[in-house]
Amino acid sequence: MTFDDTVTYTNETSGIVVSNLNISVGSAPAFNYVPSPIDVLYIFGSVSTPDDFFMAIGSASTASPTFFIFGYTSSSFQNQTFIASQDGGGSLELTPTVPEPATITLLGLGLASMGARRWRQRKGA
Repeated sequence: MTFDDTVTYTNETSGIVVSNLNISVGSAPAFNYVPSPIDVLYIFGSVSTPDDFFMAIGSASTASPTFFIFGYTSSSFQNQTFIASQDGGGSLELTPTVPEPATITLLGLGLASMGARRWRQRKGA
């Protein structure tokens, strides 16, 4: 893809070709580019549908751009969104967007505590 790195692009669908994306997508690719102050290129599915993707590339106008996030929403996985981001070591981590067990445990403990407090107040009255 080539683009003028002095222009801000928003939801542009012409001038982009995505190849070797080994997933099925639900819409044509589009892109946004923000030249200043962040120099970030966003590539995504042009319609928000299941089986769409998004990614962001920093320092896009330089000779050494940096990938920093990729996400994919999949209808075959009950509309879950998977996000891969680059950590300091350069590896990718794929994370489904589901609550962590610790979050559910904390919610359960909070509800149980509220129930116990109410039970004590009724018992003492």
